[in-house]
Amino acid sequence: MKEVPIAREDIQTFAKVCRANIATLQDQILKAIYLRCDYELRDEVGLESNLLASLFKGRAVPTLQTATENRNMPPEEKQAAEASIQAEHMPGFNYDALVSEVNDVNAIRAKFLATDVGYEKIQLFRIFNIDHDDVVIRKFINESYHIENEYVMQLNLHKFESIPEYVIEECPRMLPPAETAA
Repeated sequence: MKEVPIAREDIQTFAKVCRANIATLQDQILKAIYLRCDYELRDEVGLESNLLASLFKGRAVPTLQTATENRNMPPEEKQAAEASIQAEHMPGFNYDALVSEVNDVNAIRAKFLATDVGYEKIQLFRIFNIDHDDVVIRKFINESYHIENEYVMQLNLHKFESIPEYVIEECPRMLPPAETAA
C-alpha cells in the first residue's frame, strides 16, 4: 500500500482526468482508453468514438454503430476519424498499428503487467474479453468502469488507486498465456 496525500487540485471532473492523462501519458493504447472515455463523457458518438470502440474490439475493419445503423466504416470515414483524432488529441494515432497491438496478446499482457494503475489494468484486461466464473469479479470488471458509472468529481485514476486489491490480484491469474513465436 502506498499513501498519497490528496490536495485540493487533485479532485477533478472525470473529463479533466481523461484530458490530463491523454496529454501526459506516452503509451498510445492507454491514451486511446482515456480518449474514448472523454468522447463518451461529451456524448460524442461519431466516427472518432466508433473508431476507438472498434480498436478495443480488435476489428481490422472498424464499424460504425448508431441507433439506426450498424455497418463497416468505409476507408474515407476511417481516415477522417483518424485525422480528427490526430489533429485534436493524439498526433501519433495510427489505427492499423494500434489494432495490431490490441490483437497481440503478448503486447497487451506486457502493458497490463507494466502498469501499476488499477484502472488501466482493468481497461487493458477488458481487451482480452475473458469471462470469469466469479460473478463479483466479472461484474466489477465489465460494469463498474463503464463511463456511465464514473463519478462526476473524482481523483485522477492514474495517480490514486481506486480498484480493490483483490480484483487486481485476480486479473493476472486469468490472463491468457503468452504466445510463442511460430
